[in-house]
Amino acid sequence: MTRALVEEGALTALASIADSSEVQFQKYYDVVMPYLKAILVNANDKSNRMLRAKAMECISLVGMAVGKEKFRDNAKQVMDVLMSLQQSQLDADDPTASYILQAWARLCKCLGQDFLPYMGFVMPPLLQSAQLKPDVTITSTDSDTEFDEDDDRCPFSYCY
Repeated sequence: MTRALVEEGALTALASIADSSEVQFQKYYDVVMPYLKAILVNANDKSNRMLRAKAMECISLVGMAVGKEKFRDNAKQVMDVLMSLQQSQLDADDPTASYILQAWARLCKCLGQDFLPYMGFVMPPLLQSAQLKPDVTITSTDSDTEFDEDDDRCPFSYCY
C-alpha cells in the first residue's frame, strides 16, 4: 500500500470518527485542525490531489462535528482556500471539484447564517453541476433479465 493511500485512509477514518463523536471531538480539534489545514494548503501537486480532496472532506466533517463556535476561527481561512481552488483551472480528472461542492454543503450546515456571504460564490457552480447531463450508455434493452437470489453473480440484490 502506498503512502498516499495510507494518508487518504487516515483522513477518511479521522473524518468518520469526528462525524460519529460530534461534540466530543472538540478536545482533539486544536491538535488536528492545523495538520488538516496544512494538507489542504500544501498538497498542490498532481500526485496529491486526492489527499487534498480528502482533507477538504475531513475539515468540513470536523467543522460540522465540533460546531460553529469552535470552527469559526478557522472557517475563513478554509473558505478562502476552497474559493481559490474553485477558481483555479482544475483538470477534468481532478476530484477536487466534486469534493469542494460537498465541502460547501457541510460548511453551510455548520456555519448557518455566517455562510451567507459565500452564497454568491458557491451557488453558480453548484447550479451548473446540477444541470450536467449524466454520461450514461444503455448496453442492453433486455428488461426480462431475472436474477436468481442464490446466484453469486449478483451479491447486492438484497443490499438496502
